[in-house]
Amino acid sequence: MHAYSLAPGAAIVTKMAKGITFDRCTFQNLGSAGINMLDGSVGNTVKNKCI
Repeated sequence: MHAYSLAPGAAIVTKMAKGITFDRCTFQNLGSAGINMLDGSVGNTVKNKCI
């Protein structure tokens, strides 16, 4: 079993994602992560107060 499969879920999950930008995102009342980037996700950016 992979370690990431034991992690709590997230509002957004990427796998093998390339070149995605998350800009000025707001995540509320999740009880977990807002963004989780998994296997092979490269060149992605989180910017401008993505909370």
